[in-house]
Amino acid sequence: MKATCFRKIAQVPGTSDYNHHLRLLSADDLNEEVRTYLQKAYANGKLA
Repeated sequence: MKATCFRKIAQVPGTSDYNHHLRLLSADDLNEEVRTYLQKAYANGKLA
């Protein structure tokens, strides 16, 4: 079973989106999965 860095918190009202929690305790926590999602979020924010 693959461990995930993110924990789903709650659905954003009126959307199909969810808020997620990410805890970074060390530099190693900033792994490839985290970097991928941060890049997607950054790109999505630039479109707004």
